[in-house]
Amino acid sequence: MGFSETGRWVLASLLLLIPLLIAGWFACRKRILEAAEARRGHTGDLPVVAGSFSQGGHRS
Repeated sequence: MGFSETGRWVLASLLLLIPLLIAGWFACRKRILEAAEARRGHTGDLPVVAGSFSQGGHRS
């Protein structure tokens, strides 16, 4: 893969993108965790785990 022209571009872009994604996570994780903590316990109108289906295809 790395020996063709396309493979070199793929490898070069991965070497650039992976560190940028990691840096972006560390830059935004405080806000992401704060938003997740604010939503703790809130699932909206639906339960977290839906009920199972019976053999008729309807929820029990």
